[in-house]
Amino acid sequence: MRILLEKQGDRLPFRVMKRPNDRGDQRKTRPTSFDWSAAADQADLIIEDLEGELRNRRRRRVAKSAYASIAVLALSSLWFGVVNIWGPDSPAPIATVALLEPKTETLADGTVVQFIEDAEISVDYSSSMRQVRLESGVAHFQVAKNPDRPFVVTADGVEVRAVGTAFSVERNQNGIEVLVTEGRIAVELEDRSDWIDQSKDDLPIEAGNQVVVEKTGQSAEKAIKALDETEMNALLSWRIPRFEFDETPLSEVVRLFNSHATKYGNPKLEIADASLNSMEISGTLRTDDVQSLLWIVESEFDVTNLTQEGLIVLSLR
Repeated sequence: MRILLEKQGDRLPFRVMKRPNDRGDQRKTRPTSFDWSAAADQADLIIEDLEGELRNRRRRRVAKSAYASIAVLALSSLWFGVVNIWGPDSPAPIATVALLEPKTETLADGTVVQFIEDAEISVDYSSSMRQVRLESGVAHFQVAKNPDRPFVVTADGVEVRAVGTAFSVERNQNGIEVLVTEGRIAVELEDRSDWIDQSKDDLPIEAGNQVVVEKTGQSAEKAIKALDETEMNALLSWRIPRFEFDETPLSEVVRLFNSHATKYGNPKLEIADASLNSMEISGTLRTDDVQSLLWIVESEFDVTNLTQEGLIVLSLR
């Protein structure tokens, strides 16, 4: 079990650990870690919070015995972390990094499907048609081109047709939402007689558009909206992998962000002051979200950055 600092909007909630000097005075010191613990004397409160969270989760899970074992490990790890922070003779905690990615599946024809959360699909391919039914959730389809075999995604009576393109389909309580990311698609009902607006159901819908189909009783209405790049990226942000840092040195965080910089067109990062290398980051950040990382180090580690051509240099103020 881990305590994660999930991004909320454009910022991450957090607290910063600060260690007083050996004389016990309260003079301000430079933070050297970005983490969930604020001081060693908060351990009991944190453990109580964790125990409450465990009790809530036990009500939602069947595997109680397995989860209890995880809880013991989590509490032990938390206390161990506090001891390591404040005990000079204790070994340093091991920093970890995980790359969190959406589930991906490649279908028999080469079409690549990405899923969010607990989305489910069923596949029915024939010699003349490639048909996929979205049972629940959200999925993005990068369709393999084959003009002789149209690709059709069906969700709650709505059909999305394509030959070789890319789009996402979301099935929710209000109806069906489709985002066209590449090429063109057609959206129609399996029972075409139910369309309220018959004049628009055969028009191709191009990339950069959102299609919303709302069903009321036996009828349905389709609305098409053009989205700008920011809106489209926000709706598809779940497809972007995330780094999960756990007491990870800033030097390693920078290295990982730099390894993805070219992919997202981001400038690379460089640490000018060696003292910054060991500063620790814990939390979850998108692999393309350099701005949130900069905000963290600038606001909490007293760091400034100098932007040069294709490079951001980090140094102490």
